[in-house]
Amino acid sequence: MSPASSPPRAADAAVPGLEELLSGRAAFRLPLSFDPAPLAREVARLPESLWDPKGLGRRGAYYAHDGRWRTLTLRGRRGAPGDGPYDVGTRGPFPDAAALRRSPRLKAALDALPVAMTAAQLFRLEPGGAVMRHVDPLRRYRGRALVPAHLVLTTNPSVRFFVNGRPLAMKAGEVWALNATLPHEVYNGGTRARVHLIAHLLYDEVLAGLLRRARALPAGPADFSAARAHARRYLERARFAAAAPSEDAAARRRRAALVAQLLRMRAA
Repeated sequence: MSPASSPPRAADAAVPGLEELLSGRAAFRLPLSFDPAPLAREVARLPESLWDPKGLGRRGAYYAHDGRWRTLTLRGRRGAPGDGPYDVGTRGPFPDAAALRRSPRLKAALDALPVAMTAAQLFRLEPGGAVMRHVDPLRRYRGRALVPAHLVLTTNPSVRFFVNGRPLAMKAGEVWALNATLPHEVYNGGTRARVHLIAHLLYDEVLAGLLRRARALPAGPADFSAARAHARRYLERARFAAAAPSEDAAARRRRAALVAQLLRMRAA
């Protein structure tokens, strides 16, 4: 097993400085890159049955969205009831899932990362979909902080991602580390799905060095006016969006209920 996929021993010492690195920064363009096209083709061949369609988690609103957000576990446990829709990398073990074992290019991309990780997933946001504003806690595994890294596989010019109200444009083939403790949200206004490979990286000397060398997006001052405008336009469209051909009556009722919930929760 390569160092990039091996969880640390409990005796590994914590590395100081993560809070200082995150302070005042929303995201980091890591000095890493990859060819996204072969990975995107491999993802497209994965059976639809492997994708988790619920993406709801605790209390049905852990991630507030309209049902067009999908996850697929590559490394780690598939999210159990009460855990949320995917493995956040805090418990272990972290075995390679069947989807990763049948996807050599995805596995090679994960194993090529020069940082230890715990869990990894694919996140897919369908055209017209959104994940509304939310924050994630700073999670840890065996006392070590976890930093989510986004490997951008497919995107389009109409995707809008905001961190702390600031727009963040992530291009295919780039690798970004996100300060997920800040409010963040994403809207896919295009006609193509947005797919990211998310790896939960363990903070250590190597990752600290990458973050110091990265191009950082400043976090503030927070201004949510642009993000709020996108949210309102999305919600207005979503109320009148045509149902997907695959949606049955129950799915349409569920989507309508979720949109109504988002209107109450997020549009104010």
